[in-house]
Amino acid sequence: MALADELGEDEPALAAVRGLGPTLERWIGAVGADVFLWTGAAAVATSLGLLASGRRQASGTVAAWAPVLLGLGIYRKMVDVTRSAAYRSDLH
Repeated sequence: MALADELGEDEPALAAVRGLGPTLERWIGAVGADVFLWTGAAAVATSLGLLASGRRQASGTVAAWAPVLLGLGIYRKMVDVTRSAAYRSDLH
């Protein structure tokens, strides 16, 4: 049974979840993949610097963001490549 069948159409939580995907897609689309990848790399470097200076808790907090940022960068790059491949296949 699908989530929509369980919750029904009048459930506010379902409406919020349905609106979240397109909103995130627009936000991620507005930011280039390189921004996410470089920010992820900067988070790793900052985390290592904090760890070297003895601030373990701050280092762990910053390090937790690195996989999220790198994942968003990889996702954005995959979307770009997929759209580019679809565009090229339409030309031929």
